[in-house]
Order: sequence, then structure tokens, then C-alpha cells
Amino acid sequence: LHAAVNFPQYDEFAYVPNKPWHLRADLSTMPEDDAEIREWMFEEMFPHINTDDDWLRKSTNTLVTDEHAAIDSLAMVHLLTTPSESCLDNLSDRFERVGREAYDKFQKNLNVISEDIEARNEEAEKSNKAPYNYLNPSNVPSSIDI
Repeated sequence: LHAAVNFPQYDEFAYVPNKPWHLRADLSTMPEDDAEIREWMFEEMFPHINTDDDWLRKSTNTLVTDEHAAIDSLAMVHLLTTPSESCLDNLSDRFERVGREAYDKFQKNLNVISEDIEARNEEAEKSNKAPYNYLNPSNVPSSIDI
């Protein structure tokens, strides 16, 4: 369940205007003229991206500031959605003495699920649709390991 909810977040949050974590402007200052709203949003409301390399070196132990909010948001969502190295399909070394037979049976079921997901993804790509890999057993962590 955690993988199904957690990992798709990167696709949504990595484009900062999609779901900005930090808004800079009070919405009461939004222009009334529809033609001005888009520019106002990007200039006044959404966080600015500071690409100064010096800031990147200094930022490891600082609080989020306005001018760095976009990069901080990207760094946070990347951290929270980084896939695990201990996924459901690669735990056989943990069942060498106890539970080997049960895990082997479970592994066969996982292989069927994985093959089904990969086949659907191949069809999706032929139709120019995005693949769905979040619940492929090779991507599902064995625990929440943030």
C-alpha cells in the first residue's frame, strides 16, 4: 500500500507548479484581470528556482528559504520517493534457513504479477500511454524504509 501511494508522488510533485509546497504571495493580491493572472502566478506566487551552485554547497544544513523553495521541494520529493533496494522480489537471502519453501512459492506468484504488469506496460507504450511500474514486485519495498 505504501508503494502505491508514495511512489507516484514524484510524478505529481516534481513539476513544482503542479503542487507547490511553498506559495509566496497572498491570494488576496491576485490581479482581477484574467490576462494578468498567469504572469502574476509565476512571478509572485510560485517559488523561484535559484541555480546558484554556491547556494547548493551552502544549503545542506539550512532551513527552507523563499528563493530556494523550489529546489528544496524537488529534493524532498526525490528523497521521499527514492525506490528501495530491498524489494519483495529480492529477499531470498533472508529465507535461507527458515521459510525457504514459502518464499519460493511467493516468488513464483510475484513473477506472474511482474510479467503481467510488464506485458500491460508494453501495450501501454505502443499506445503512447505511460507505463505503470509502482506495484511491480521489483519496485515494491519489503518495508517502509525512508
